[in-house]
Amino acid sequence: MELVTEPDMKSGLEAASFVKELRLLLRKLETCDGNIQDGSLRVDANISIKKSESGPLGTKTEIKNISGFKFLAKAIDYEIKRHISELENGREIIEETRSFDEKRGITVATRGKSELQDYRFMAEHDLPPLVLYSDSLPP
Repeated sequence: MELVTEPDMKSGLEAASFVKELRLLLRKLETCDGNIQDGSLRVDANISIKKSESGPLGTKTEIKNISGFKFLAKAIDYEIKRHISELENGREIIEETRSFDEKRGITVATRGKSELQDYRFMAEHDLPPLVLYSDSLPP
């Protein structure tokens, strides 16, 4: 099962809290044991910032295979700060896959994405989207 959310989380803490709640739900439904450290629940995070509150999202980077809630929050917060620093120093964000170095507390580039078609989200045509709630339906 793969879940993709809208790009509306603002911090590592918010994302980690969401994944913790999701894990509780998945365990309650008995769809998986939710052990993030063992790999039965894997988390990747896409990071993209706006130059202004009303502007469009910028170029994204993806952090793959984050191995714990604490590291999820730290990886996202580090990458947000890295994006801001790059832009403030006149550099552009490169669309790429990164990993989180837990010992150093930083993300490191692992591969570029700009020329690869494989990285697009591909919907499974045999499975309809599952909408948990929308603006017109209460949660």
